[in-house]
Amino acid sequence: MTDEEKKQPEGGNWPGMLAIRLLIWTLIFSFLGVFLMGN
Repeated sequence: MTDEEKKQPEGGNWPGMLAIRLLIWTLIFSFLGVFLMGN
């Protein structure tokens, strides 16, 4: 267990990671959309 996990409750389910995942998925889907439309 890392120091960051000790600071967070629920085994590290903190909003920051969720926001990062959401941002990554948004970028992936927007990129795929532009790529498919471009063809």
